[in-house]
Amino acid sequence: MIASIWSGWNLVLALRSLEWPRVLGEVLTCELRLRHDEGTDFYTPAVTYKYKVGVQELTAKRIFFGDRFQTEWFGLARRVASNYPPGRSVEIRYHPANPRLAVLEPGVNPQLWICLAVSLILLAIGVGALL
Repeated sequence: MIASIWSGWNLVLALRSLEWPRVLGEVLTCELRLRHDEGTDFYTPAVTYKYKVGVQELTAKRIFFGDRFQTEWFGLARRVASNYPPGRSVEIRYHPANPRLAVLEPGVNPQLWICLAVSLILLAIGVGALL
């Protein structure tokens, strides 16, 4: 249930982010993080970028909504990370009421749809088992 709520909220933010103000920023760091779990390697692209809204200088880490993913596919994680080398100028969308909430890739990413679908299927199975 928590995954469904998280996915749904990220879906709302992803759709709204298409209308958020834009600002230019700069990538500060980009790396692939590796986590080893029960004999399997998982990779996560991690990006930090800076931007300025008015007089506020801010940093953020969100690539796209639903980007808190880990994948066994090194190539996929590397491809995402390769788009954001340190020093690169990037367009950033930020929430107008909360400029600390920012994203590099606005809109809905396919991974968010997958996460939402899987969480809803698991929720339906859980509810069905209770009935």
